[in-house]
Amino acid sequence: MLNVIGAAPLMAGGQFQPYVSAGAGWFTLSADPTPGDGDIDLDDTETGWNAGFGVMGFLGQLGVRADLRYFAVSGDEFEGVNGSVLRARHGVVVDDQEQLIDVQMLSGLSFWRGNVGVALRW
Repeated sequence: MLNVIGAAPLMAGGQFQPYVSAGAGWFTLSADPTPGDGDIDLDDTETGWNAGFGVMGFLGQLGVRADLRYFAVSGDEFEGVNGSVLRARHGVVVDDQEQLIDVQMLSGLSFWRGNVGVALRW
């Protein structure tokens, strides 16, 4: 994901910095099947976006950064027809087993992620 961060330095020397973040990029699904699953190669990439907020706190050059972000795959372009076939909203039918698994895993995917880490500034 390519992100933009907007921070608001507070206190003397910007020791406390709340911020917001947003960006766009790609989600990639890549997996190897377990033996016995046949000849299935799961590999797909879809566009997506994220948005969130966080805070950085510094004592000199060393600090702590924590944030919470929401990630989502762009669009939910597939609707179910039955257990083995999906139809794209623009009419294309997906009935290949590999494509079907890829689509079911990525289409409409969204999740929250929290991070805490060490921050350095210079």
